[in-house]
Amino acid sequence: MVQSPSNFIFSDKASCCAEHYSWNEASCLGGIGGTSISHGTATTSSGSKYYADWSSGDETCKNDGAAPEYMIKNAATWLWDQLSECCEKHFSYKIAECKGWSSTTNSATASPYIGFYYPDWAGDNKGCEQNSGNTLAPEYMSSAANTDHYLFATLDECCEKHYSWNESSCKNGGSSATTGVGTEKWYVKWSDETCYKDCAVGGIDCGGLAGYYETNNLHDTKAKCCSTHLSYDYKNCLN
Repeated sequence: MVQSPSNFIFSDKASCCAEHYSWNEASCLGGIGGTSISHGTATTSSGSKYYADWSSGDETCKNDGAAPEYMIKNAATWLWDQLSECCEKHFSYKIAECKGWSSTTNSATASPYIGFYYPDWAGDNKGCEQNSGNTLAPEYMSSAANTDHYLFATLDECCEKHYSWNESSCKNGGSSATTGVGTEKWYVKWSDETCYKDCAVGGIDCGGLAGYYETNNLHDTKAKCCSTHLSYDYKNCLN
């Protein structure tokens, strides 16, 4: 320590604790009453700071002063000045709910891309969802660095970019292609070891409307479907 004083010797106890005992600053400081609870420093209560609450089942950020002791002792990781900071760090998967956004939230405050469309990977993953009300895009999609890739002014643009494999269904709001009709493309039915056409029941080679898995694996021709999925029995698949 003497040989490297700049790494180990500090002018005050708080600086020493912050450097070497950041995981347990409160104990290092001796539980000094009235210690400031600014983000990144020790504290004896969470005060008005926001913390992630998983224990109550709410899964949101609160500032009721009741943060668990381990959070209080490691304020730099767990306590936040702003609700948005806490939500973005701990509840990015449900950020709209955490921040309290709703259909009545001022759109300019919630997002500059209200009304745009984004791929609904976290939902049914059948198409694009509109960024509005209670269906706001995930935080990472609406961040400035990613909006060009994830947010689109029209439904068609979003579907063409992210659901090219199921474009017709996407453009119809996630329903099967043209509702009740199908895509007229081909999908494999493993139980019959052959390929059928995605269409309403009836007609030659029609296997009924494709399900969720099948819509991810549609082919333009029966031959392509058979060679892709049943190459080991290709001739029988074609018959």
